[in-house]
This record gives sequence, structure tokens and C-alpha cells, in this order.
Amino acid sequence: MSLSPTSFATLRVVIDGPPSPDTPVRWCGIEPSGQLQHGSGTVAQWPHAAAIELLVPATRYSQYLLALPAQSMQKLRALLPHALEERVLSDTSALHLAAGPAANAETRVVATDRNWLRGWAGLLANTQHRPRAAYAISDLVEPADETSRAVMDGGVMLVQHDEVAWFDDAQVATAWMADRPVQDLAWPDLCGDPARVDAINLLQGELSPKVRVPVDVLRLRRAGILLAAVVLVALVSALISWWSLRSDVASLQRELRQTFAAAFPGVPIVDPVLQLQSQLHSSGADRGNNSTGDLTAMLQKLDGIGPLSLKRLRYDAGQLQIDVATADVAAVQQKLTSAGLKADAQAGAGGVTTLRLGGAAQ
Repeated sequence: MSLSPTSFATLRVVIDGPPSPDTPVRWCGIEPSGQLQHGSGTVAQWPHAAAIELLVPATRYSQYLLALPAQSMQKLRALLPHALEERVLSDTSALHLAAGPAANAETRVVATDRNWLRGWAGLLANTQHRPRAAYAISDLVEPADETSRAVMDGGVMLVQHDEVAWFDDAQVATAWMADRPVQDLAWPDLCGDPARVDAINLLQGELSPKVRVPVDVLRLRRAGILLAAVVLVALVSALISWWSLRSDVASLQRELRQTFAAAFPGVPIVDPVLQLQSQLHSSGADRGNNSTGDLTAMLQKLDGIGPLSLKRLRYDAGQLQIDVATADVAAVQQKLTSAGLKADAQAGAGGVTTLRLGGAAQ
């Protein structure tokens, strides 16, 4: 994604105050050049960014270390309200609880007002600024033995390991620190620092970001039209093949009836295939009767020869006749002779020659 001067890869927003489109908040982002920019404004005034991360100020959350059994995150979240009942002053049902990975047999838990955080998440869900994560602002400070001090609007935040303290009065914070060593952090620089390795994403449970698959409606429509066209072509092709096969079957059945009628005139036709077998059996054709020829044996030999360029096959007056293209007569006769069949050729019209099959070739 190309970024304009007012567009950032990641925009961090310090959400404070009521969740409202009219609430001004502070933000920071890093330009493609690497320069950190910061400012403030309402939701509509935020710069465009590829990703949004929310920062919760120290006045809006509490942090706890709990000794909890090893559980899946889903089961662990169910245990949190009971584990904190004696540690918090308010009703745990009014809190949104987010847990991090266990370390040294302890699990770090961040608690914030459920309705307040849900309000901000719901407000941004209906805009282009859908957040991918939300962090306690102290999670931008790497844990250290030395106390880190960040002077912000409205007070001072002190961070040491997993302990966070907030002072509305900077002088009180200085007096509380006494002569202990301290590392000072400036606000804009702190906003641009990466989150600690074990930072807790507060968007858990009901606030987990929903996976959104980008849909290109125009491309999807084109793909649908192409798929419909392919299906239509396949259907038309199948219908044409079916109609062609149906016509071929009808033609073969018609020719079979004509052949049977010519071979056995006067016999009513019901099932020509079964009737032909019955007639041949009763007349002795299938046992090698000399008057009709051994039709069954000849058909078996024809089948064993392999593909022949036949235009028509008929049985007439006790004799099997096949029509072939005049140009193919020599090749077909050679195959018939090799199979032990004698074939007499009679030229016909339209470049077609009729071969009358007799007994064994001499």
C-alpha cells in the first residue's frame, strides 16, 4: 500500500473520555520516511492508516498478577472474574478482563471498564478506523529494574516491571521517587516505541477483531458471469451430444427393424434383437445352416477384425451385406480374407461398394 504524507502504516490513538465521534484524542504515527508525527482530533479528523492501535491511558485500567492453573485462553478467561473478586473494589461483571501469557507461574491481567472500552470499539467498528489491537499505555515501556517516568497531559506515569502508578501532580510523583534513579520518557517518543514482547491485546473475548475478507464486487461479478457461461456451454454441449446419441440410437433401431423385416418377412416385430436370435436358432443359422450362412460366426469374426470403415451393415435373404466406401474396398477385403471370410464386391452409386459375405475364404 502506498502511503501519502498524511497516511501511516500504523496509527496509535490514546482513547480517553467518553466514546463519542466528538471526543478529541491524541494520536501518533510514523511516516514512510521514519519521522514520528503526532497530533489530536476527533475520529473524523484522524489521519488515514493501514492499521489502527488503541492506547488506554493509565487512569483507565488496573493491572494484576495472578497465580492461575495452566489452562486454554478460553477457560482462563472464565476463571478471571472469580480470581479477582477479592482484589477489586467494583463488580467484576462491569470489567473487561484481558490476560497475557503466563510467566514465572503468574499471569498478568489488565482490567478496564467494560462499557467504556466496548463503546470505543463499537464506535470505531462503524468507521474506516477499525482497530486491530488495544494496549495499556504502560505496555509500550520495556520492563526494567529502573523506574521509567513519562510526563503526560494531566499527570505522570511511573512504570517498573509490571507495576504502574499514576500521579495527577508531578511534584507528588517527584517526591515519591525521592533519590531513586529514574529514566524519563517523552510522550511523542513513547507513543512511537514498539510494544513489549508480552504486551496484552485488550481486544479479547467479545471484543476480538472480526476477520474481514475484502470482496471485490466487480471482480466477483465477472467471475460469476464467466462461470455461468462455462456451465451454459457445457450444458449445451451435453444436450447436443445427448440429442446426437438419441438420433443414432433411433437410426440403429430403425435399421435393425428393417433388416429383420427383410430377413423374415411377415413376422410381426416386437423386439427385433430377441426375435432375430430366436429365428436364427430355430432356422439353424446359429448352427451353420448352409442356406443362411453362419451369421453368428461371421459377426464374431467381424468383431475380432477390429475397426472397419463401414457405412451400413444389413442381413438380407440369408446373406450378410456391408457397405463401404469404394476407396476402402481393397483394405476391407484384405482384413476379411485374413479373418477367413469371403467377400464378393458389387459397386454401387455414390462411391459406395457392397460386400456380400459368404463362407470361408478359399
